[in-house]
Amino acid sequence: MWNKQEAIWRREQEARRRLMDDVVAGLKEQIRVKVQGKKEPLRSCLNEKSTPYSWFPEKQREHELVATERAKVEEAIERLSNDIQREEQEAHSKKALLVEDLDGQVKEKLEQIQRKPREESFRETNELASKLANWKVGEIEPVIGVSLIS
Repeated sequence: MWNKQEAIWRREQEARRRLMDDVVAGLKEQIRVKVQGKKEPLRSCLNEKSTPYSWFPEKQREHELVATERAKVEEAIERLSNDIQREEQEAHSKKALLVEDLDGQVKEKLEQIQRKPREESFRETNELASKLANWKVGEIEPVIGVSLIS
């Protein structure tokens, strides 16, 4: 009788083992199919050089919006950078013109200052010469604030 029971148990154990092998094989196949389904969009993405979000349509739209906004911001930054550079160049040019103008004014003032003593001495000499030309021998008129009689 024990032989009969042991044979039944061996058959049941063999059946459980086959059943578990079938279940494990089925699970492995399901996992393989699922992984293959996720790998395929990745491979096509790499082959087509498409965006990484092409297999997720809702994320792809969001990615496109972000990329568009980023491009707009980068373009605005570029325009501002160009405007700043242009304004700096204009300011530098204006500064250079102003410095050049001020240098000219300073040189002119220096020349005027250097000419002034000469012009004053020429003027005083001319005045003295005209007084001497009009002076008569009998007149005693102080010339240039110097008295002849002390």
